[in-house]
Amino acid sequence: MDTSRKKEIKKQLVACLSVAKEIRKVVIFGSFLNNPNPQDLDVAIFQDSDETYLPLALKYRRLTNTIRVVTVAKRALGLP
Repeated sequence: MDTSRKKEIKKQLVACLSVAKEIRKVVIFGSFLNNPNPQDLDVAIFQDSDETYLPLALKYRRLTNTIRVVTVAKRALGLP
């Protein structure tokens, strides 16, 4: 995966999560940063909410699901 594709994914992540006003900070870590062919995207989300973990985790997963779907589809079609 080239640098421009990684930048595109980061921008998509920001766009997806920007609707969640409780989010204070998003940190990307792991193999996505250094590996030319990462298999996943590790994300830490720092938020200010009284909601419990599971509802928030499911909310963020739902918000970012389109990134996964597009990435998997592109990979299956052999697109960059």
